[in-house]
Amino acid sequence: MLDVVLKYTNLHGNLVADAEKKQFTAVTRDEMLAFVGLLLYAGLTRAYREPIESLFYGPNSRAIFRATMTDKRFKEIMRFLRFDDKSTRADRVVADKAAAISELFDMFVENCKKYYMPSEATIDEQLVGFRGHCPFRVYMASKPDKYGLKVWILADAQTFVCCNAQLYRGKTGQHPEVRQGPRVVHDLCSYLYDSGLNITCDNFFPDLQLAEELKRKKLTLVATVRAGRKDVPKEFMPARGREVLTTECGFTKTGVTMLSYVPKRNRAVVLMSTLHSSVTYDQSNKMKPNVIQHYNSIKSGVDVLDKMVKEYTCKRGTRRWTVIVFYDIIDLAAYNAFVTWLSFYPAWKLPVKGKKPRREFLMELAQSLIKPAVYTRLQNPHMQLSVRQSAEMCGIVVDQPKVEGPSKAKARRRCFLCHRSDDTKVSTACDKCEKSTCRSHSVTLCDNCYSLKGTSDDNTTDLV
Repeated sequence: MLDVVLKYTNLHGNLVADAEKKQFTAVTRDEMLAFVGLLLYAGLTRAYREPIESLFYGPNSRAIFRATMTDKRFKEIMRFLRFDDKSTRADRVVADKAAAISELFDMFVENCKKYYMPSEATIDEQLVGFRGHCPFRVYMASKPDKYGLKVWILADAQTFVCCNAQLYRGKTGQHPEVRQGPRVVHDLCSYLYDSGLNITCDNFFPDLQLAEELKRKKLTLVATVRAGRKDVPKEFMPARGREVLTTECGFTKTGVTMLSYVPKRNRAVVLMSTLHSSVTYDQSNKMKPNVIQHYNSIKSGVDVLDKMVKEYTCKRGTRRWTVIVFYDIIDLAAYNAFVTWLSFYPAWKLPVKGKKPRREFLMELAQSLIKPAVYTRLQNPHMQLSVRQSAEMCGIVVDQPKVEGPSKAKARRRCFLCHRSDDTKVSTACDKCEKSTCRSHSVTLCDNCYSLKGTSDDNTTDLV
């Protein structure tokens, strides 16, 4: 993924530099890693809304930014950041509206599927806030951001790790898509077929046909169902005659369980399940069926994931929707990395209650991405002092050896044991007090800088 970003960023930078007749310095791998690390650090410190200049200079600046790169270089990388070849984009956009980011996004999704296997999956949508121009921007009144890009996500119900994702690219053609919800579920769950896992989703996705199809693929489904669907019997619809805290159940020959629970008057909640073959009730909890209790315990996987990534998001203000998707990829990847790290962290080393292990992990992650670029800058003797001071302020360069510049000849001074009239100039000195002495005096040690040993010179007696 890093190679893809470097390839197209440098390609676009060279093209713009040629058009403007300027010189462009190619972005290196260490610089791109450091750029991502600075984005993570800005999100960690809630500085993603601050102007770039205030991050590098001024009373509210951060030493870690000055140690890594200049603000000019940071802006330059942000300006030329690209994820595809613009010269061939027009041909690809015909078949894929998100062609400008598809290659990178697909690689991220493949990595998510490859390195993590969910124990129980939850499917829902994530809205990445964006109000700029985009051909498939959506409006969702129920979301805090209202406008943005919609991403279908399959997340682990227990750890909330993003296991699979699909970017919504708008409708194809002039007619709306038929059975969009079941199609999305199949696209996200296709690599889980024959695994026996359970899938949980809200009432946008399922219908009776989907439940039966997943059962044939050896996947179970627990989901709420819209009361207006044709698959829902009339007896399950809200009615005045139904008593509160009662449940109507139905079963199909294909193994699908459907129930309708009345939490309050004139209200009914309909659920569908292929995981439960029988229905039991909890008398201590408003006679809720076991299907509803199971659904409530795992329904919030994607919502919790969205909340977690927004807590330390690296998203900055931009007019380019591709960069917004890139920021979302970084946020999701950072959270996935944290859960993976936490699963291998020894239990006896876990932080005590009250500390935030995710914050500490993100800090360590950002610094590890930034360190190679800082060490590279330290090789330049002209900026070594300023970079080292900034790096030491933020604790990056602790055990890094100091890079010495060209060695200078030691200044020659008059021997303080010889008479001034001799004017003997030497470059040797006493081992302890570092006073200049010539080789004619066998002085290698001194006591309190004045009691001299190993010489019988008359000048010595005067000094003592």
